[in-house]
Amino acid sequence: MAGFTESQYGNDLVTTSDTPAPPHRPILLANKLAINAKVMFAAACYLIPGGQILTQGQVPIFLQMWDIHDAAYDAPETRDRAMILPAAGTKLLLEDAAQQWIYILNDMVNNKKTVQQAVDDVNKNDKLQRFVVYGNHAVKITTAPVSP
Repeated sequence: MAGFTESQYGNDLVTTSDTPAPPHRPILLANKLAINAKVMFAAACYLIPGGQILTQGQVPIFLQMWDIHDAAYDAPETRDRAMILPAAGTKLLLEDAAQQWIYILNDMVNNKKTVQQAVDDVNKNDKLQRFVVYGNHAVKITTAPVSP
């Protein structure tokens, strides 16, 4: 983000990766929603709404809303935060997406795969739609043993 701190990372339609937020500095929704989630999955949202065109350095509003960075738009995400969304141009099929989320989660928890590896596995086998990871592609979910 070109040397700006996260407190300057604004939530508007024109904030770019190399300019600070506007003077009013709106509060990111991430300050209130799922701030501790490592992986977020949205089955019915595209990263960039249809018809919106981004110029070089602009960060999609959806990533801004959840305070997730991605090297393709601004800077690599260094925290354990990732978002899985349907790939642009794919049909949004909620029943299929729910099933794929189960497979992704199972791969991450039981097979100890990263979020990107789990999504790659799903994309190889799902003939209906594809998913994309934004944020930190190396996020893993670990489980601690439960003591009796």
